[in-house]
Amino acid sequence: MENISNMSPPMTADELYEDFAPNMTDFFYQDSDGEVLWAKIFLCTVYSITMLTCGVGNLLLMVVIAKYKEMRTITNALVANLALSDFLVAVFCVPFILDYHIVRPNRPWTYGDVTCAVVNYARMSSLYVSTNALLVIAVDRYVVIMMPHIPRMSRAVATCVVLAVWVCSMLVAIPTAVYSRALYYVDFHGTFCGLVWPIGHQVRYKAYYVAVLLLEFIIPVLIMSFCYIRIARRIWYRTVPGQQTESQQAAMLKSKKRNVRLLIVILVRTKRIQDFLRISSNP
Repeated sequence: MENISNMSPPMTADELYEDFAPNMTDFFYQDSDGEVLWAKIFLCTVYSITMLTCGVGNLLLMVVIAKYKEMRTITNALVANLALSDFLVAVFCVPFILDYHIVRPNRPWTYGDVTCAVVNYARMSSLYVSTNALLVIAVDRYVVIMMPHIPRMSRAVATCVVLAVWVCSMLVAIPTAVYSRALYYVDFHGTFCGLVWPIGHQVRYKAYYVAVLLLEFIIPVLIMSFCYIRIARRIWYRTVPGQQTESQQAAMLKSKKRNVRLLIVILVRTKRIQDFLRISSNP
């Protein structure tokens, strides 16, 4: 742990303040009547339910896919990869976020530099894995539905794709681990966990975040939007040969609406992951 008052260039208190501003707000904000107990209980409940359902649900999904041979399809392997990423967030990140922001909202970070770096790195790695896994699933679905004449990828190729998703995601998140640290801020008598980029690296800092924005959000969302819009159009305008009864037509329309809603949920999920982890950044 470092003392910010004794730090020499290339880092200064002014430059560090921007990175730590969200945590300082959490640390020093207090309602005039003290902590709002009901809000604290509500948020604790929401986080706990999310942690439980996300952790247990994704674990059960992975167990089912691993246990039953008929479930070991290429698509399910990609889904299991996504479930593993979400499981890691629920188990290794949410507890620290819950404790730091809600259970002890006006207390400093007490877990040290290593835990600060590990939590930040695990969270961002999982975020990138989720984004890339959703992208791979979208492209796979697009190829299967829109290009049925093209052979499905083999298990060996699927394994390589999954490994590539994890390796690339972990590499992209490395700066998060390198520049995460717990610092004691003398003026406010508190220790904060956050990302601290040296002043001399400001160009790299901006270039990194622009690259991440493009590679892990804008481009994936554009590709997924293209894939799922085309798939939705194919599903919506699909017709069944022959004469249909009114009940069959109603069932077909209901099925189309359900499938389109599912595609929308999958697409929006990426944005929600980004928002949640951005809000929870710098635990």
